[in-house]
Amino acid sequence: MVTSDILSIDQLSSVSNITDSRGSATFNTTHKTLSWNIGNLTVGQSAALTYTAVGTFISADTRGLNTDIVSGIDNFNGSQLTSLN
Repeated sequence: MVTSDILSIDQLSSVSNITDSRGSATFNTTHKTLSWNIGNLTVGQSAALTYTAVGTFISADTRGLNTDIVSGIDNFNGSQLTSLN
């Protein structure tokens, strides 16, 4: 499984304290995207990722802080799993 977290902060100052319970996570400063390769999960198994993001919103609009896109492959039939946004 792979997840990408797109941070929607106008002026992102820093992303730090990236901690994953399994797999590996990297942050792309150019695209403001945190990518996490979780690896394989068995039925009922979970994984967690935590991080600290510091930044500023320029306008007073109401909007989301981030968007997650998750994808994976079914190990039994090789098909792409439905993405959860």
